[in-house]
Amino acid sequence: MGPWLAIVWVMLAASAAILEPAGTAKAESEDYLRYVTKCLDTAGLFAKLIEANLPPRACLKESWYRGYAENYAPRGTYAGLYGQSVSFFLHMYLLTGEPRYLRLARGTADDAIARLFHNGLFRGHSAKPYYEAVDGVGYLLYALLELDQVIKHRARNKALDRDAGP
Repeated sequence: MGPWLAIVWVMLAASAAILEPAGTAKAESEDYLRYVTKCLDTAGLFAKLIEANLPPRACLKESWYRGYAENYAPRGTYAGLYGQSVSFFLHMYLLTGEPRYLRLARGTADDAIARLFHNGLFRGHSAKPYYEAVDGVGYLLYALLELDQVIKHRARNKALDRDAGP
């Protein structure tokens, strides 16, 4: 679970760095550009770490949460963690333009839907037969909406490029 906890900080740090308006003195400074590069490099390292540990990979069993690791982790993770991962990969795609991040966002979203959508509702965890808000279902739904909008926007832009011609 370690890499999941750093997602939000890295995403916000990288986003804040990118959001400085171009042409401002701050955005043009070498220190600021180094800061942005370090944020994105760090976020890229976290992306690799998260990709290598996406559910339902096994987690450490020699710990206080051995019961969870053996019985529940193989079935996936909590909805909120899926949502954070989808959102993180999606923001990495938007910040860098690298298609692999969009593929990771889509793949993680597909896995979350396959594991958590049950009888017309999203469960908080695939090992639970019920909905529970504390498990982050709302965050997962928000991330799925974000992903849908990015995919639609991307498709719309491709269609406009095609219609514009050479």
